[in-house]
Amino acid sequence: MDIEFFACNEQVAQIEADLLRANANERLRLLLMLAWQLRQRDTQRALALADEVERLLNAPEVTEIQALELRRIHLRLMLIRAEGKWLFGALLDSQTIVSYALQGFNEINDALGCIDAHWLLSSIAYDQGNNVDREAALEAMASIAKIDPVRFNVAQAALAREAAFREVVSAKEHWLPRFTDESSGSTRTPIPIPNQHPAAACWIEDFFGMIAIQSSDYTQGIHHLTRTYTHALASGQKRRAIISCALIGASFNSLNAYHTALEWMQRGMDLARQTGWPGMIGFVLMQTAESMRRLQRFEAAYDMLCEALDLMAMMTTSRYYAMALRYLGDIQLSLKQYAQALETFRTVALRAAALRQTDLRQRALRGQAEALFQLGQAQPALEAAQIALSSVQQHTGQQIVILRILADIHAHHTLPPPPGMSAATIPLHYLNQALALADTIKDYTVPGQLLDSVAQEYAGIGKYQQAYQYAKLAGVAREKIHSREADNRATAMHASHQTERAAVEEAHLRELASEAKRAEILQQTSEALEHLGAIGQEITAHLEADLSFDVLKRHVHHLLDVDFLAIYRMAPDGLAMLPAFGVEGGFPVVLQPLLMSDLNDDGIRSAHERREIMTDRNPSARTPNSAPLLFLSSLSAPLCIADQVLGMMSIKSHKCHAYGSREQLFFRTLCAYTAIALSNADAHGKLTAAHRLLQETQQQLIIQGKMADLGTLTAGVAHEINNPTHFVHMAAQNQQVDLVEFKQFVTDLIEADQAPEILAAFNQRFTRLSGNVTTIINGTERVKSIVTDLRAFTRVDRTDKKSVRLSECLISTLNLVRSNWLGKIEFITDFTDDPYIECWPALLNQVFMNILVNGCQAIDEKHHHTQSPGTLWLRLRVLDGCVAVIFEDNGTGIKPEVQARIMEPFYTTRAVGGGTGLGLSIAFGIVQKHGGSLDFTSTLGEGSCFTVSLPLPAFVAAAA
Repeated sequence: MDIEFFACNEQVAQIEADLLRANANERLRLLLMLAWQLRQRDTQRALALADEVERLLNAPEVTEIQALELRRIHLRLMLIRAEGKWLFGALLDSQTIVSYALQGFNEINDALGCIDAHWLLSSIAYDQGNNVDREAALEAMASIAKIDPVRFNVAQAALAREAAFREVVSAKEHWLPRFTDESSGSTRTPIPIPNQHPAAACWIEDFFGMIAIQSSDYTQGIHHLTRTYTHALASGQKRRAIISCALIGASFNSLNAYHTALEWMQRGMDLARQTGWPGMIGFVLMQTAESMRRLQRFEAAYDMLCEALDLMAMMTTSRYYAMALRYLGDIQLSLKQYAQALETFRTVALRAAALRQTDLRQRALRGQAEALFQLGQAQPALEAAQIALSSVQQHTGQQIVILRILADIHAHHTLPPPPGMSAATIPLHYLNQALALADTIKDYTVPGQLLDSVAQEYAGIGKYQQAYQYAKLAGVAREKIHSREADNRATAMHASHQTERAAVEEAHLRELASEAKRAEILQQTSEALEHLGAIGQEITAHLEADLSFDVLKRHVHHLLDVDFLAIYRMAPDGLAMLPAFGVEGGFPVVLQPLLMSDLNDDGIRSAHERREIMTDRNPSARTPNSAPLLFLSSLSAPLCIADQVLGMMSIKSHKCHAYGSREQLFFRTLCAYTAIALSNADAHGKLTAAHRLLQETQQQLIIQGKMADLGTLTAGVAHEINNPTHFVHMAAQNQQVDLVEFKQFVTDLIEADQAPEILAAFNQRFTRLSGNVTTIINGTERVKSIVTDLRAFTRVDRTDKKSVRLSECLISTLNLVRSNWLGKIEFITDFTDDPYIECWPALLNQVFMNILVNGCQAIDEKHHHTQSPGTLWLRLRVLDGCVAVIFEDNGTGIKPEVQARIMEPFYTTRAVGGGTGLGLSIAFGIVQKHGGSLDFTSTLGEGSCFTVSLPLPAFVAAAA
């Protein structure tokens, strides 16, 4: 029985469908295939299906199975269960089962079973940090897998990936040609061979991604890893999809694009939590912690990384665990724990040597150099940095980091200059090299810290202009890297992580709880955490602050004892807190502004000190003459995004000791969500204003562009047509005169009494000839009329307002439109009222053109199957100081559900290619520019009526 390595999602869906109508023997086969393909898609279900297959083997309805096939099925079930144990961290148990299965597959000569067993052994060895066994297993797999192209390419790509971590240059030379599409003709950015099965394409793209990242081509690496992620999901390799998400996030970290990095981390975390695999949850947490560190959320980063190390405790000798230790060393440096960081990086160096992975060794050396420098050991720090720099010649990103460390070492210690130095100072020598390298990395944002160091060096040598320029660049870079969006996402992810961890701890306590009361409390906590998560989603889903506050008001009582809730926003000048929302006893309350100088207020103190402040008052402590205490418990906290205080939130209760640690966690999380809501509302307001301005500007540009193009076209048409038309017209008129004279001449020659029949024949031919000339004259008159209408429509020779009769604009526009619908539409005009108005005629002509064309299209759509023509009425009416231009048709009408949107830019009811959706939007803007209005009524199936109302000049309105 042949079983695919990793089948596509469509094939798995087909297996599920076939199961519904399968007999007993066929059902057993399909269940085994489904369990195999679900081993990473849904591990728990795969294990349950494996148990069901085991039961079916002994069921009476299953006919006898040959002994060889029976053993093959049992061995395949062992592989499924072994993979489950590996994914959930039981590495030794998994290894034992796979080794036994491999022996069995060899005994029955099952090549595919042997291949799959070697693959699983290589995966277990990777998590054990045993690269020798991993490569041996992959080599064994590749030697057998030539019978199966997908399995063979996966084995080859996995071997290539391992080689990339040892030495990237030789890996590129040896492995890239095997997977490169030679027809692409590109050696700079090699392209993988196309049309690979997703299971194989996943690993080949992953290898290409590792090569690019190890060469500091992060943009190309992200491109390949994104394709890895897509192929992994398509082929059921969820572990590889999770790892790809985290590596894509790490690559965006290297580009200092933290907001996008966190988006990918969140995607990976969502996948990992679905699986429940501890190693993968730890891996994504580890990468997320690095993003938090780079955003200077050091405590959050340390918290996440410690949890990641706990989750990966079963794989302490693996590359993943070594990476986590390296990140721990960086956090220790950020927290100024230099001695601990030095020991951590020395441990990483030992693990890198055992794993034979150059990139880890380079980062360990870099970390040691920085730790030694901070500990004041200049010479050892310099030696470590120089060794690290010489070993990272292929990794530009790491070179930049090490060059900055060298600059710091020389800035604080007197040491010999490097050879070939041309800069004014030694630090500037290294910093300039770092900047030059940064320019070679696509989409890389130079860190503000590096630019600040350059600015300080220039200031130190008296070059203040250069120092100022680099200081400005540092500010711009810092604002870009530490964006509002990145800070928002980091806050949300940390809050979500805390809630998730609390939920996990609560679940663990529930398992241990034996007393009914304790179980009841834990159940309440679980429900509260679920409710808190739902509240957070609802709060942050709104882009208007008032809606978010309303959500808070509706739900906060389910989590906390709240008799009073107040939310303040920081004033633009930072001198006061302004009321944003207040409620007491369920009813709105008017709040007063709070001065930031009033440190007696708990909320103001919390904003100054950037921490929660809880107050409990003792009602028995008051004196007999003092006023009763209204609120006995209060909790205040700042609403912060990164280092910016957006406002403050405060809750109060009539009860004593209303807020314990559990309530403080809930309140802290609600404050985080509220801060995000305020930030989103601010950003949305700015975005809305910018969008509105963009739409208005876009409409004006479109109008100007269309009219300019049409005006240019019309001028050209007028010039190119008028001259030859004039020549033809004049020639025809002259011909008409000549014909009259010619007729008289011939008549005089013919003697009427001798040849009357000749004169009759001549008169007949002459009449036909004269009619042809008359037709030419009429035709040229028509051409001249059309050109005149075109010129009137565009008014290309006038850009200022002009006083015109609207009937002139309507007639010239109607003349251009009606020719397309001759015999199909009857146009009825009523220009009884026809005042002069001040306008831009060309713009109004475009309004009239758009409405007329829409009306004609609606009529044609309704009447094209009938013989009777439709009707379109044009009327002018003066009323209340305005002139109304009314367009009424008996076309299809407009559906009620879309009537509210037809004025929106780019919204169209036409099929694709039938319209841009800008016609009525542009018309609306032009009418508004004239100080008028554009309204309509429509009945589906009966027709529509559009009315353009334009203000009359004061003297005309008075006369009317």
